[in-house]
Amino acid sequence: GDVDKLAFCVRSLIVQAASDRAVGMTSLAKCAFVRARKQKGPLSPVWFNEECRMKRKMFIEAVKRGEAKHACQFLRKESRRCNRATKRSYKRQQCAVFLDRLFKKDPQ
Repeated sequence: GDVDKLAFCVRSLIVQAASDRAVGMTSLAKCAFVRARKQKGPLSPVWFNEECRMKRKMFIEAVKRGEAKHACQFLRKESRRCNRATKRSYKRQQCAVFLDRLFKKDPQ
């Protein structure tokens, strides 16, 4: 009786909050990658910011210049560390947006 109604209400609240495109939990927002119409090359994730781009560029330039292996490895690790941290903070922010929308919904 009441437990079934409560479970249905909670489930419907979650589905409504998750269906917003900005949250990115539906089939409408499958891809977190965006590409400008004129841009060519690989897709850039939404969370890939200027700091990540700069560290990635430094790593690629070091490899092209033929720098020492340990220097390239260090730059690669720095680039990946930046990517992970930025992606983690983006996901944390998206989760906060989702939960905020979930709790703002009126149960009626």
